[in-house]
Amino acid sequence: MKIFSAYFHHNGFIVQSEQNEDFWILLSRSLGWGKFCKIDDMDAITGRASRFELREIRPANEPAPYPVISGSNVLWHLLEACKVLKSKYIYR
Repeated sequence: MKIFSAYFHHNGFIVQSEQNEDFWILLSRSLGWGKFCKIDDMDAITGRASRFELREIRPANEPAPYPVISGSNVLWHLLEACKVLKSKYIYR
């Protein structure tokens, strides 16, 4: 899943994505599972997109809810993303 943007505002946490249906993602081991619900469709610079709002959080030790989106996106794993960038783009 591609995430085009993510932002916080006074009413919540919003992500813009190519995804079309509600989804769960593991935000972190300390925060737990986050459920993002679709709030609208929009045309983005990159093509068709939808906006999703974080509506529910469950503990990380609960069984994985359905449907779960892979948590490999760099938005959620900044340290791992930095390691990948370093290994691919910094020559020794």
